[in-house]
Amino acid sequence: MIGLLKAIPVDDHPQLVVQVIKTTLESVGVKSSAVIEDALAQENRMCDAIEMLEGQVVVLMQEIQDRQEQIAQLDVALRETICAKNLLASTEASDAELSGIDLNQAQLAEGSDAGALDGVGPDEAGTARSLPPPLPPPRRRVDSGQTQLPAQGR
Repeated sequence: MIGLLKAIPVDDHPQLVVQVIKTTLESVGVKSSAVIEDALAQENRMCDAIEMLEGQVVVLMQEIQDRQEQIAQLDVALRETICAKNLLASTEASDAELSGIDLNQAQLAEGSDAGALDGVGPDEAGTARSLPPPLPPPRRRVDSGQTQLPAQGR
């Protein structure tokens, strides 16, 4: 019936067109009340389908929102991880630069002689020397104004 109503132009006289269709259907044994009942049943099925699809859309929208929250959390964790990685990498780069420095020998600009400026360099035999021995403890003043030497291991 719906297909028939769509195919026939009803713009000018819709009531007349519907009356002709109704009379034609009844002449072949189709009651208009049965057509109306079928239309109501189809209408109910379509309404149920729409409600079901709208419910599915709500569920899917909630899933989308949940996924967006997960993405936001992962994005924060990713930024924190990248920051920590970069910090660690820069520390390792600094450590690599420092590992080339021998703390027992002075580091001078290229082309200079380290031993010539501070006296800490290779000895006469050509072997590298370490730092000089530590200084002795300071002397104490006594009441008479004279300097007293520290006591040696008694």
